[in-house]
Parts: sequence; structure tokens; C-alpha cells
Amino acid sequence: DLEEAAAGCTFTVTIDGRESCSSCGGSGQRSYGRTTMCSTCHGSGRLRGGRSGLKTCTDCDGKGFFTDKRCTDCEGRGWHPAERQIAVTIPPAMLPGEELRVIGQGGAAPENGIAGDLYLVLGTKPHSIFTLDRQDVHVTAPVSIFRLLAGGEIVVPAIGGLKSVYLPEGAPQSEVRLSGAGYPARGARPAGDLVVHLKTELPRFLGKEQKAMLDMAEQILQHNLDAQSPALARWNAVLDDLS
Repeated sequence: DLEEAAAGCTFTVTIDGRESCSSCGGSGQRSYGRTTMCSTCHGSGRLRGGRSGLKTCTDCDGKGFFTDKRCTDCEGRGWHPAERQIAVTIPPAMLPGEELRVIGQGGAAPENGIAGDLYLVLGTKPHSIFTLDRQDVHVTAPVSIFRLLAGGEIVVPAIGGLKSVYLPEGAPQSEVRLSGAGYPARGARPAGDLVVHLKTELPRFLGKEQKAMLDMAEQILQHNLDAQSPALARWNAVLDDLS
């Protein structure tokens, strides 16, 4: 989750692994072999040719047979595929796509060598309300048209908690940016911004008191059009010219 990646967390990773073959003790070999006749020399160990008329069969080195001591359970590998689970600690504020190295948890090395490292690429699930763009966190907040007109404080969600946003009267902008309130900083990388997209919400119906208050507000507006709404003042002038 996005919040877990921002705060840091520990989770279990299931990866492909190996377990030693119990049949051969991890050696890949059996104590006894299965003998098969060489098909090239038909078990004689010799082929026609050479000065004496016969030469040693190179396929079986003149033995006339092969002895296969490979473990049949593991096909000579000495191990079986097996999933393994490890607990991985994710540092805070890693971004999706960044790589985390886990030392010694990669593939096993041959001949008792040092195991390789595991590299994990961080990914996050889609969030229900947040969208991450680099370090900036975007959220859409529905706001009443009355609050947008009157201005004042609204509360919006952010990573790690809630944030208060003050809207000016009329709220002419469609979004508000809170500097440093987005994805947390990490190392030399600064914290991102919280970008709040304001979505105007109209009421489904109006009560009598609301209608009366809005009618009064409209009447006051009409008496102050030049100062409060020059566009309406110019429109009324056009209507007057056409009347």
C-alpha cells in the first residue's frame, strides 16, 4: 500500500529456492550405477579401423558400456525446487520502481560458495483516493459551492493523516497545492506536494431559508455588479442595448 511504502514496513516475500535432495544427500550421485551398453560399439569397446583393423571406441573409452550414477530423484542436480519465504524490511519513503538489495538472499552458489543477493523492485497497489506522480500526491476533494463562494477552512486527507486547507473567498482556483505535504523526503530527495483538486458539489435541493438567503445575496450582487462581477455588468449592458 502507498501508506506502507511511505512509512516503511516489513513484509514477507515468497521466492523460488532450493532444498537439498535427501536421496543423494545433495551430491547428485548414487552409490551404485545403472549400466547400459554402448550403442556405438555394441558393447565390444572397439570399432573397425586403424592399422590393426580395430580401434578403441571413443564414445565409451573402450569400456563397451556406460555407468550412470546420477541420482534419479533430482536428475543429478543435488537439489529440488522449493519456495522459500523471507521477511524483508522496506525503508521509509521508497518510491515505486526503486530497487532494494537484500544481501545473501539470492541464488545458492556452487561448491559452498557465497550466496548471491536478492534484488526487489518496489511496487504499490492502486489507492482508492490518492494518485502518486513522482513525489507529488494528488487527491480530489468534493467541496460545497457555498464553501467555495464564502471561503474558509476545509479538511482533506493526506498520507499520514488529515490536513487543513484554507480557501479564499470565491475560490477561483480549481486546485490547491500544499508544499511538502505529499510523499515524504528520502535522503537528498525532497518531500513532494499535496495537490488538492477541488470538485464543486451543488446541493440536490434547497430549503426555503436557503432560497431566501440566496435571493437576498443575488439582490445585493445586482446592486454592486461593477465591483463584484464586471462580466455580469457588461452582459447587462449588452441586454440594455438590445432592448
